[in-house]
Amino acid sequence: MVRQLTATDNQLRTPQDFDSYCVAAPSIPTCRRRRLQVCGLSDVSVAKFTQVDNLVTQSSHYGKQQQVNNFIDVAISTHLRSGVQFGGGIDTAVR
Repeated sequence: MVRQLTATDNQLRTPQDFDSYCVAAPSIPTCRRRRLQVCGLSDVSVAKFTQVDNLVTQSSHYGKQQQVNNFIDVAISTHLRSGVQFGGGIDTAVR
């Protein structure tokens, strides 16, 4: 089954409307560097936060997009004469 994926693009925002920031990671007593920073995070600027003009279009306009689901699902159930029911199962993803 082939599905067309869609993308939502806010036409009022550009990459320049996002501010980068860092946060302090929790300190690890056994680590030599105790003040670790997690950087490369970004958030939309306050000036553009409420501005929205969404364009919903095919995701292929933004490059090759695909959605792949490789799952295995096994389930077993049984009913005893006494009315008791037993069931179990497992779901896993295949890489």
